[in-house]
Amino acid sequence: MEKELSLFEYSFIDNKAPRTLFLFHGTGGTKNDLLFLEQYLSNNYNYVGLQGNVDEHGMSRFFKRKASGVFDQESITEESTKLSKFVSAWYKKYRTTAADSTWVGYSNGANMILAMLLSYPNLVGTAVLLHPMKPAQSLPTANFSDHRVLVTHGMFDPMIARAQQLELNQILKALNADLTIKEYDSGHEFSSSELEDLVRFLQSRKV
Repeated sequence: MEKELSLFEYSFIDNKAPRTLFLFHGTGGTKNDLLFLEQYLSNNYNYVGLQGNVDEHGMSRFFKRKASGVFDQESITEESTKLSKFVSAWYKKYRTTAADSTWVGYSNGANMILAMLLSYPNLVGTAVLLHPMKPAQSLPTANFSDHRVLVTHGMFDPMIARAQQLELNQILKALNADLTIKEYDSGHEFSSSELEDLVRFLQSRKV
């Protein structure tokens, strides 16, 4: 078990809470980037901030890319496999389940969560995807009706074309996810309005 838990560097705030937030940073971020959510959610959750394994010119990522918006599919598969082992061991050690977890990721972290949702849906609980992109060209046929998903987009995001945002929305709808989509008059940055909607979503009874 400890071997699997060493596959990722992480920060852990254990509040002995019934639910756990798994937090995934964006490109160049750290395992501590999203731990600030504890300020808004207090001890209602345990917090696990993960550090991406991939080093891109000194910037941490959760998987490699060949160019901006062009993802290395072998790296996604490799890192998803590692993450599946890590999370399975975590659930076992801390006697929790996917049903008691919420995964929150920004940008590259959101893409990592989406890759996991598509490949290992039984390991992912509620998902919050902040400024995501589709991680693969071909996606599996599945039914995500048991997954509650919040997706946020910046309407003027210079890194993600509007057509890509709409395509991802349609994919998640087609997979029957319990989907909430929020859009903002902003770019790729994580806005204050977005934070308010995120906290409201996490504080809702369903999460």
